[in-house]
Amino acid sequence: MTEAEPCFGPLCPLMALYGAQSGRELFEWLQERTAGFSVPPPEFGAALSERDYFLILPVQSRTVILDRTVPDRGTPFTGLQLQVTDAAHPLQLDWQTVAMLGKRASLMITFPLQNYTPSEYRQMVEDLLVAAQNGVRWLRLDTSRAPSWPEGGEFLSRLEAHGFVQLVRRTLDLVAPHIRLAAGENAPQAQNFAFFGSGGEADLVENLALAPLLLHALETEQAAALVAWASGLKLPYPGLTFYNTLRFTGRDSFRCVEGLLPPDEVERMLAHRTRGSGFLSALAGLPGSERFDLLQERLRAAQAILLALTGLPGFELSHLPGGRLLRARTSWGAFHPYGAQLTLPVENPAVFSLLRIAPDGRSLALCLQNVSAGLQEARPDLKTLGLQTGAWHDLISGEKAEFTQRPRIRLKSFQAVWFVPEEDPSKNLSLEVDA
Repeated sequence: MTEAEPCFGPLCPLMALYGAQSGRELFEWLQERTAGFSVPPPEFGAALSERDYFLILPVQSRTVILDRTVPDRGTPFTGLQLQVTDAAHPLQLDWQTVAMLGKRASLMITFPLQNYTPSEYRQMVEDLLVAAQNGVRWLRLDTSRAPSWPEGGEFLSRLEAHGFVQLVRRTLDLVAPHIRLAAGENAPQAQNFAFFGSGGEADLVENLALAPLLLHALETEQAAALVAWASGLKLPYPGLTFYNTLRFTGRDSFRCVEGLLPPDEVERMLAHRTRGSGFLSALAGLPGSERFDLLQERLRAAQAILLALTGLPGFELSHLPGGRLLRARTSWGAFHPYGAQLTLPVENPAVFSLLRIAPDGRSLALCLQNVSAGLQEARPDLKTLGLQTGAWHDLISGEKAEFTQRPRIRLKSFQAVWFVPEEDPSKNLSLEVDA
């Protein structure tokens, strides 16, 4: 490709990855294949709302577990993430059933990130076309199956991998621009955000450091590392937010906390957590977790922190929160996926504290989480934060409280509270934060 040769849309990464001739041939095929192809955006609209969260369902090809309401909870979910477990090809699903789902819920499907050959790229386009035709609204790039590079080294450490992410994104822009892209990798946070959050690829960046940091906080009963991590979570540009899950893949997940936890802390945690993967099995491996009640308390604490953070949450059916917690989140605009968050000093290392503010500034929530099994006290400074005193209430329990400038808030074992003011907070909210 010469400097004068035009390059636009998916043509650029195609030519960069496959060379000028092969790239242009693929681009011409793509134009011919998609000529006249048009998929209207889903009827429920493309904008995220504070009601959005995903239920992650592992499914087999030609099989879909279906219901608009979470079993035994009476809580409707907004989206489904379909994680194919047995298909040789990523999108071998029962598309008739998926299409019915797509009319009622926001659908996310997983898709492997790899170094596609030209023939595999053609198949990827066919997959994207059928997905777009059947109501898929989100595409999650699965980096766990990314191959090693032939010359050695990991695929995701190569510059070419960035080109393949761009290729998926730009192909989507042509095939189905309403489909949004979620991506993340088991890598240090700075590398993860720099790779996927630069503005040209992902609409959601997975917070893969969240699960190991939650495990660390619940094991040590100290929230300092979790607070330090959360304080650095900033949305770099409009239109990007985070995808928060309790996704845990064992030893590989601890790559995400390099620079966030001391190496000896990581090794100590790994010493008794190498027997299985998954957040529940890892949580059960924490010292003192033999009792079922304690395990459930710790799980609820992790769920409450995940739901309080900025971004779009996703839960597997095995650790879906109770209806009360979900209803509390979906009822309040401060938990909008694009809202701001600010970690707060509460002078108690066993308490994780967060202030959530709606994008329009019209609602806020003071979220406090005890990460220990003991009784704890938090004393947030409302005056310094520019928050009002007076009547507040907890969205989770319904409990009411009269806040002074430095209220004493007592938290039981692993208790979460989401306090909101009784009056319109926008009247006297003077706090300015970056999203």
